[in-house]
Amino acid sequence: MPSKVSRIKNFLSKNHTVRQTILKNTFWLSFSELVGRLLKAAIIIYAARVLGVAGFGTFSYVMGLASLLTAFSDLGMSPIVVREGAKNPHLRARYFSTALGLTSLLALASAIIIIFGAPLITKIPISQTLVLIVALVFVLDMIRGLVGSAIFRASEKMEGEAIVNIITQLALISAGFFLLARLQSPEGLALAYAIGSATGLLLALYLVRSYIRQFIARFEKALIKPILSASIPISLAAILGVVMINTDIVLLGWLTNATQVGLFAAAQKPITLLYAIPSLIAAGIFPALARFAGKDQNRFRLLNEKSIVAVLLFALPLTVGFLLTGEGIVHLLYGSEYLPATPTMKILALTLVTMFPMSMLSNSIFAYNKQKFLVKVGVVGVVVNALLDIILIPILGIAGCAIATISTQIVTASSIWFKMKQINNFSVIGNLKKITIATILMGLAIAGLIRIDTNILLTITLAAVVYFGTLILLKEKLFSDLKSILAS
Repeated sequence: MPSKVSRIKNFLSKNHTVRQTILKNTFWLSFSELVGRLLKAAIIIYAARVLGVAGFGTFSYVMGLASLLTAFSDLGMSPIVVREGAKNPHLRARYFSTALGLTSLLALASAIIIIFGAPLITKIPISQTLVLIVALVFVLDMIRGLVGSAIFRASEKMEGEAIVNIITQLALISAGFFLLARLQSPEGLALAYAIGSATGLLLALYLVRSYIRQFIARFEKALIKPILSASIPISLAAILGVVMINTDIVLLGWLTNATQVGLFAAAQKPITLLYAIPSLIAAGIFPALARFAGKDQNRFRLLNEKSIVAVLLFALPLTVGFLLTGEGIVHLLYGSEYLPATPTMKILALTLVTMFPMSMLSNSIFAYNKQKFLVKVGVVGVVVNALLDIILIPILGIAGCAIATISTQIVTASSIWFKMKQINNFSVIGNLKKITIATILMGLAIAGLIRIDTNILLTITLAAVVYFGTLILLKEKLFSDLKSILAS
């Protein structure tokens, strides 16, 4: 009889059933993202302290500006390779090779746009060296984004993607601590990003070397049009999301200064790092949703409902936690210099309640090939966000920017929610009772701990114990229900 270690190894390294494959892939994505984001958070926090508010603001501004300038260069073809590769394994190499060729050309175009465009439209002083390094980072990241995930996700072997992600972040943090200690400049941090991205790309190329060897032979001009036709609508939605996020940073840079940008970036980073939670769950479940869409409506509906509840299980307590402990978190992460960012962080924490379910529902709409709707929502979001930024930043500063963000997300999330109900009606309210009770009890516990001046780390730990302990006592069956749906 196989040992326990052998059974675990078999479970985490091979695909057996739909349920086991999703659990295995979700584990690997979650593990790699958890480790990767913790490592990245460590270097961001260290950089914020070493560079100071203005230096950290300069780096954040250049990265945001570069993202905005090159947003429309990244057509995000990876989801198409994943979807078509999962449905038609015999076409996987052809889709990958064609998408890789297109992505490489777009990456080079992005570098040119950053190098020549960034210095022309910035109001914050930046060095040419910083611009060149950031351009390199974007080239490496665009190619790694396809090579390091498309094949692994299409074959539902996310353990490969997990390895690439963890090694990338390890290289980034190692180079980051070394270069920041030596250079203590935004250029040092940018160079660390480039080293991490290059390391991850090289590893990804090695792991999919059998596909890389066939790159030229499997590149098909005939697939260019189908790939672009399918990818442009969904990529436009993602692009508009990138534009929306980075518009905040760029407009802050235009309307205020590097210090205000640094404070906003410090408030934003912990929140956006948490956006990985729904992305991970969505990535693990998406192949099953794609198979159920249009074929098994009831199974799709059940999986969609439970997936939304699963992300809200994390979003609700995290939001309440940030609202109650925001000042302590800012001081713990960045020090007293960044305390003015606290109100902004609390406002941005509200986006967890909108972003988490929106991530799941966007994938569900994509599974039904209705991605054009996401483009319309994205356009509305970009316009609303920019207008609110222009109105509110001069009045309220970075808090106004945060209010613009949450207001925009309420509009876009509501639109996506009602669209999905039209496609395949669903309901989640009835599944949130136990989660709501656990969140309320956790909030009361936090309030009591703050009142007696408990250490912030101990407060967070005890709050988690209260929350998950309550769910266990109430016998929350969410994850067992997910297993049943996938196994049925």
